[in-house]
Amino acid sequence: MRSTTSQVCVLALRACFGMALFLLPMNPAAAAGEAGIRKAQEAAAALTKGNAEQAVAVYTEALQDQTLPNDRRAAILNDRGVAQNKLGQPRLAIDDYNRAVQLFAEYAPVYNNRGIALLRLGLPQEAIRDFDRALALAPGFAPAYSNRASRRARHLSAAAARPCSRQGALMRRSGISHARSQTMPALPRAIAGAPRPASKSSTSTRLSRT
Repeated sequence: MRSTTSQVCVLALRACFGMALFLLPMNPAAAAGEAGIRKAQEAAAALTKGNAEQAVAVYTEALQDQTLPNDRRAAILNDRGVAQNKLGQPRLAIDDYNRAVQLFAEYAPVYNNRGIALLRLGLPQEAIRDFDRALALAPGFAPAYSNRASRRARHLSAAAARPCSRQGALMRRSGISHARSQTMPALPRAIAGAPRPASKSSTSTRLSRT
């Protein structure tokens, strides 16, 4: 399950960086930030090639352009956050995402990407709220749908596994492997209400048939 979730997150990250500057509408002040935008495009190319460290450095250069409009600066902060996340720095990524939200609160990709970073910090409820916010702003935004669905699937799997975990200790005392216990979710109630078996052999037969 962990590898599947990682794949979903990677796909979502690919969908949410690099295009930021092209998705945003043009405005009259955009020409003033052309130098920063060119640097950001250079950084996006580096990130596409897997050079996340270089991308962070070049995005940082892009942000030095003081003429960048707020929406463009927010998009670059979002993209630098993606690069930070790829370097295993989710807290630094969240710092960038928070700054982006302050500048451009209606930008859906930043909430999706912040949700991914929150998942990596073990904060699933906060992550789901961010995925929900991304979808409220952009109802057709596929990466947020994928990430939210993946997180909820993991939550359901964990909830289903909890009785198996309690049962696992009981199974080990009975000489049955934990892997086997996962296939018998109703066993604890059956054992609690059943009469004491006459022998070990009868117990083994009853469990294996369940």
